[in-house]
Order: sequence, then structure tokens, then C-alpha cells
Amino acid sequence: LKYMKAKSVKDYDDWIIELVAKWYEVSTMQASEYLDILYASTEGREHIKEIANAYGTDPKLITKLKLKV
Repeated sequence: LKYMKAKSVKDYDDWIIELVAKWYEVSTMQASEYLDILYASTEGREHIKEIANAYGTDPKLITKLKLKV
């Protein structure tokens, strides 16, 4: 028998989930799914950075997100 590994789940910081939830006015579960989608593209990662800047997030925290923008 061969076993399959579980799909790796990305853990996001709570503060970025809260910001995305506020921005899109959704629950934290949906915000986590939004982050999965946004991290998939360069434009999405730029949008995450824009959201964080809009709420006045410390630039050091934004760099910790490793957005590669």
C-alpha cells in the first residue's frame, strides 16, 4: 500500500486574515481561501500588499509575508 501525503495547508498570520476579512467583508474562513487565490498570482500578491498598506500596517510586517513582489 502506498500512502498519499496530506495536501500542504498554508498557514497565514491571523492579522492578514483579519485584514482581508474586513476588506472583502467576509468570514475569516473565506478570507483564508481568498488568500490562497491571491497568493497564486503576482497581481494577487500586489493586491495583498495594497490591502495591508490601506490599513496602515507596519512595513516590516508586510515584508514578513514574503510576497515576492
